[in-house]
Amino acid sequence: MAKRKFNAAFPKLHFHQGRWTLSFDLDEDLIIKTAQELILKRFAEEKPPMEDSRVIEEFLRTQLMSEEREVFACLFLNAEHCLIGYEELFYGTVEKAVVYPREVVKAAMRHNCTAVIAAHNHPCGDPDPTLVDVTMNRHLKQALKLVEVSLVDHLIIGSHSMASVEELAQHLNEKGA
Repeated sequence: MAKRKFNAAFPKLHFHQGRWTLSFDLDEDLIIKTAQELILKRFAEEKPPMEDSRVIEEFLRTQLMSEEREVFACLFLNAEHCLIGYEELFYGTVEKAVVYPREVVKAAMRHNCTAVIAAHNHPCGDPDPTLVDVTMNRHLKQALKLVEVSLVDHLIIGSHSMASVEELAQHLNEKGA
């Protein structure tokens, strides 16, 4: 059964227990997408510094929580780490997304940013980084460094928590892995 889009021209009028009521069929996906756009607009207008992990997680969770496949996105930040823009760059399957550092660099240049927070979701719900995530993080960090853009962090959004690929990568480097 196809979902209907909100259409104010065709409301439903119901008569029940002596009262008339008016209702609309709303598409849940449309409501979620609209909420995501409103949150993005609010962050873009208010420009809070993206330094508090709770704020970052709340923002990313609202943008990526409803995705059924992996989505790789970036928050583009100015020198004060305020949000300049947010872009979903790559879409994958339920277990992986192919990320091209070159395209991330191009997007960073388009936004004229000085820093990036990379993020992707794990639809399975487990935010633990994989070795593929760590390897990709290293390539992304190197590519951005060439154009003087810092990779602040690379976050994975799970069902109920968030994990940092950057923290894991630093831990592995310290252990010499």
